[in-house]
Amino acid sequence: MANILLKRDDKLSIKVSHQMKLGSHRRVDVFFTFPKDMDINPQTLPEEHYFNVGIKGRRSYFSDGLHQPLLHTRFASLNKEDNHYRTNVNLFAYQFAIANEIDTKSVLNTEEADELYVKALVLAQHNADFLKKFRRSRPTREKPQGQFDNADNYVSWRYYQQLLKLIAKAPRGAEYKDSRRFLLEFANKELEYRWQQGYQSETMNDDPNRLANKMRLLRRLIEYDVLFRQSIRSLGKTLKKFVTGFVTAMIAIVVLTLIIKTRQDLGVSAVMIGVLAIIYGLREVFKEDLRNILWKWLRKGKPKWSSYLFGKNSNTPLVKQKIWLDYKKIEKLPVEVQNKLNNTLKSRNHADYILHYRIESLVAEKGFVAGYQALQETLYFNLRPFTRYLASGTGELFQEVNGKVSKVAIEKRYQINAIVKMSSKKDEQVIKRYKINLTRSQIINIELAS
Repeated sequence: MANILLKRDDKLSIKVSHQMKLGSHRRVDVFFTFPKDMDINPQTLPEEHYFNVGIKGRRSYFSDGLHQPLLHTRFASLNKEDNHYRTNVNLFAYQFAIANEIDTKSVLNTEEADELYVKALVLAQHNADFLKKFRRSRPTREKPQGQFDNADNYVSWRYYQQLLKLIAKAPRGAEYKDSRRFLLEFANKELEYRWQQGYQSETMNDDPNRLANKMRLLRRLIEYDVLFRQSIRSLGKTLKKFVTGFVTAMIAIVVLTLIIKTRQDLGVSAVMIGVLAIIYGLREVFKEDLRNILWKWLRKGKPKWSSYLFGKNSNTPLVKQKIWLDYKKIEKLPVEVQNKLNNTLKSRNHADYILHYRIESLVAEKGFVAGYQALQETLYFNLRPFTRYLASGTGELFQEVNGKVSKVAIEKRYQINAIVKMSSKKDEQVIKRYKINLTRSQIINIELAS
């Protein structure tokens, strides 16, 4: 069954990730509940503003076989078209980096140290063998060779970094001396390879920041071919113009009627001029309010944005999406969401409004790059706009230990609840609640609640 995960992304941002297969229909809902101290409502944080500054998305090809899709592309070694070669070689580099990171994290989560080192050595050998096969397909022509070198440089560096990460975080001890030495040999061989290929210079080697920035640039070049292009537009612009014109016409009819009536009753006088001034003033006061009320009523429950996702070399949309973002009262939430928030909703410190993000996706039946049957969507939510009204700094707490009284500094912390719900037309549904504990400056931790 499909799964969806919420994780920390940065100091004050989170990411929600899930996968979608060819021909699938997927709906994702994210509900944010806030304490009253955060003062989040439609007036302090309008939906359109938060959508533009706080929500981003990234979509890329995905396969649940960590290394299998890399074999399917075959790096287009027999393909004479440079654009196709670049796309495939960049797909390899991107997927290899992700697979290596996932595998390394899995190894480090192994509880038994002996088993951890066995897995680490198997992983190191597997990746080394895989890179050897990849490097045998080095092209001979100048242009594709440059594209190959960029990908090769990046995956070599990522592999080297993950090996050092394993060595740094794995348990230490005399009994693991040989295993650690073998891992270091794999890392040194990869470093030596980069020196031989001219990927690594002395200047860059002595400046870690310069090296990291170079690899960040290579990563962006690789992602350019891997990530889906997005075209997004606001919905209801024509209807909004119609509403504006309709309200203006209705108010004009009322105003003209009052003007004619006033002139008939009062004639041309100072009193009439005063009454007309009041009429025009009231028109300006109520015109905007009436337009907003009518606009919200007509657009209630309808999507606010539409999005189309395109592959690198395709002008036909591979994914069509509709997006909602609005505030809801507690009683308007789906029953299953209310059940998840049962205890939270009873809290007197709970805000009246809940922010609801919803995105529905329809994936095409075909059109993906050969070897891939799914894409991964990652939604990024910046929590900084939520925390701007929070108090910063620390408080004081006194405690007594063995007759001695000491003062302890404490942080002011707050908790946001995030409900993540995923569903499809096949009646599959996943719903999870996360507790996000944070201060004004950073996320402290994220807990999966029952």
